[in-house]
Parts: sequence; C-alpha cells; structure tokens
Amino acid sequence: RIESLNGAKVESKQNGALYTVDLPDDQIAKMLDWDAPLSEQPEAVRKALKDNWLADADGVHATQTVPQLLKALESQFSDIPGQRGVSEMLRKAGIPGIKYFDGVSRTAGQGTRNYVVFDDKLLKILSKE
Repeated sequence: RIESLNGAKVESKQNGALYTVDLPDDQIAKMLDWDAPLSEQPEAVRKALKDNWLADADGVHATQTVPQLLKALESQFSDIPGQRGVSEMLRKAGIPGIKYFDGVSRTAGQGTRNYVVFDDKLLKILSKE
C-alpha cells in the first residue's frame, strides 16, 4: 500500500549501460518484418521460410502474420522450447532478426523501427554510456 511507503527511503541502483550500435543495412534487408504478412516479407525471408519450413509460403500461408508463423514454428519444429528456440531456428536459416514499427509508427504504418537481432556478432558497438 502506498501509505506504507510514507517516509521510507527508496534507493535506485543503475546496473545497465546504453550502447549505440551499427546494424548493417544488408542485415536489416533480410529481417522478418513483424508488421507485414508473409506475402510481403523480403525475398530473402520468404526463400528461407520456403527452404526450411513452409514450401507453400506464397500460397496457403501468404496471409499468415508473423506472430502466427512464430507460434507454428515453435510448436511444430523447434527442439528448444520458447522464443529462444525459434530465434535460433530463424538465425540458422539466414534470418538475422525481426524488425517492427515502434508504438507511434505502428498506427501510421510507417516511421521508425525497433530491431531484435538473433546474433550480436552482427552489431558493431559505436559507443557505450
């Protein structure tokens, strides 16, 4: 209860760091786009999906969303449970990560994006604060 905090000393310790990194454009171009159906994914992504799991990625699965795809991959193909297993599967297939619009850009369907990278070796650290 908030009343029990009255007069209490609250301390905060920061144990993190802020990194500025470079993610090469050629890797961004091969990322799974969270905000697009499979039919609108980059060619490299569609090819990786076809070659590894979805022979019919342009047909029956074309309208499937990325969350639907990831759930199917996790339940049907992953040896490692959870998101970590799916990330590893996608990385091994040549998909370096997932890109998605930030909260403000998502409603507009354009703008700035966030990135989840499956292999930190792809990133070049430019600075650390």
